[in-house]
Amino acid sequence: QGSVYSSYAYQKELGARNLTSSMSRRGNCWDNAVIESFHSSLKSEEFMFTKFNSISEKDVRQRIDRYIKYYNEERI
Repeated sequence: QGSVYSSYAYQKELGARNLTSSMSRRGNCWDNAVIESFHSSLKSEEFMFTKFNSISEKDVRQRIDRYIKYYNEERI
């Protein structure tokens, strides 16, 4: 239930990078609906036929960057 994200170590790292965490109350699935939908589309449309650990981190980042551009500018 998000224990990793609420841990002291994680919160300390966020602070060191001048980032603020965004967490809602427990059990409120609607707060994350938009990003969960995007992640679902990303996984099913871009990585559906990709085997786990079969591509490099650089390739993953390039594919994600390309997909975000497609998602925001071309996809209906």
